[in-house]
Amino acid sequence: MAKIKRTINKKTWTKTRGITMLTGILTIKKLKEMEPNTIFRVGTVQDNGTLYKWAACRGGIHDWCIYMDTTDKAFIEVQQNGNKIFTESKIKQLITCNDEAFEMYRY
Repeated sequence: MAKIKRTINKKTWTKTRGITMLTGILTIKKLKEMEPNTIFRVGTVQDNGTLYKWAACRGGIHDWCIYMDTTDKAFIEVQQNGNKIFTESKIKQLITCNDEAFEMYRY
């Protein structure tokens, strides 16, 4: 994977688990600042009694989505092969965003 050369605003981004992650509320401005196909936040969530990893990713055109897969996968594998989350309440539970950014969610 190619290294991205850019200046990172430390108030907006933090490095966790080897991934530079977005902090705070997702906005359209923050989406536009990201490189295409960037994982910008990761975590785990329990669904129907099973623990899953999830990865929130920016797409190619300022859109974004969240993928979910089993915990034995690396986050890059979750991004590449996971199942997309389609439920609005689950999306908003995992990522705090304003209405404008939410409209850019890719279902």
